[in-house]
Amino acid sequence: MAMDIAEQIRQHLPRNPTETVPLIDDYCSFYRSLFSDVRNYEYFKYLHYTNYGVA
Repeated sequence: MAMDIAEQIRQHLPRNPTETVPLIDDYCSFYRSLFSDVRNYEYFKYLHYTNYGVA
């Protein structure tokens, strides 16, 4: 059973980044270790997402 987001926040647990499209997710996954905060990694993915004209 998956833990809800509110419980993750209360326990200060890391969360998984939101998915975009498989092509972008696969490409950006190589850079995941460079980002200490998942939000920064998501912004990195969204930058690529919009540059490829997907959005």
